[in-house]
Amino acid sequence: MSRPTLLIGAPLDILDAFAASPSVSDQRLENFHHPTNARAVVAAIDLRDAPSPDAAKEHLRTSGSAAIDEAQRHPQFEHFFIIYAATGAESELLARGAAELASQAHAAFERELATVVDVIVIDVSACSDPVLLAHRMTSHIQRRPGSVPDSALCWTSITDDSIASITANDSC
Repeated sequence: MSRPTLLIGAPLDILDAFAASPSVSDQRLENFHHPTNARAVVAAIDLRDAPSPDAAKEHLRTSGSAAIDEAQRHPQFEHFFIIYAATGAESELLARGAAELASQAHAAFERELATVVDVIVIDVSACSDPVLLAHRMTSHIQRRPGSVPDSALCWTSITDDSIASITANDSC
């Protein structure tokens, strides 16, 4: 049996197609996430109701840190995703914070777990194709870790190509 992907965090509709996969353990609505031998941990963060850009940035930072802590409870994982949605105006302002969060996660996993974990943060604010998003994520999770130490991307950067192909550019 293949190792599952653990999906935690906010119930973003854009991740419903991904959550429907038999290999995904959808624990987004649970307060306690059961330890698993997860191959990947995917954390969803909804920033669309943040009252200001500063509040959205702070929510991304604190929710991202909590997701990093949660992921460390599943020490066999190889891929860590943070998927977030914001309003259009906030989306552009959050790119730097997303990159910092990816670097923070990579450093934490290297320090605490002493293992290679691919860290990908994706802004899905403009995503209109949940099935393609699910395909991009699943395809990357099936790869061996180590090709992407940390990367912050936006939806438009992965619409035409795989995550692995565009991570060298590392930008929206």
